[in-house]
Amino acid sequence: LHMPVEMFEGMQTWAAAMTLAVASLAQALAGPDGSPQDITGVEDELRIDFTESGRPISGVESGLQQMGFLGGLSARTQREMLEEMVDSFAAGDPDFAAPGEEGWLRGDTADIAREMEEMPSELFDVLITRRNRAWTEWLARRLERPGTVLFAVRPGHLAAPGSVQSMLAAPGLAGTRL
Repeated sequence: LHMPVEMFEGMQTWAAAMTLAVASLAQALAGPDGSPQDITGVEDELRIDFTESGRPISGVESGLQQMGFLGGLSARTQREMLEEMVDSFAAGDPDFAAPGEEGWLRGDTADIAREMEEMPSELFDVLITRRNRAWTEWLARRLERPGTVLFAVRPGHLAAPGSVQSMLAAPGLAGTRL
């Protein structure tokens, strides 16, 4: 990835793993000459649409909270995560930084679930299960008020065991994939 090893000195293990993931994704999305491409995703399109139409936009968690989730992982799990990033990149796996995306594009939730189940159990619990539970509680409270809610999340939260929609179904609520 053309990143000096010294760059990682003093960096927390989870941060090194995420740095590799982001750098690899940027490299994969670069143009033929290596220049960055203007890539917009669903979040960007939704933000533009909502802003232009005057609809409110909010988040359920902050970036600082998300970093706290990763920083709170055990040293063992952080190391497993870093080793997985390095091994997957070295093996030429183009999907390692965003697992499940290809399956999601094909509508193959079983493929996404299989990929998610390969995560270390602590990482899965922290990044998927606990967050899905918190989001479900937030959604249940929010849906007590009038209005329509669009809740956008990455595919692993919708396909893995303990998915957002399965947690919503317990109290009798339903979500619809768009």
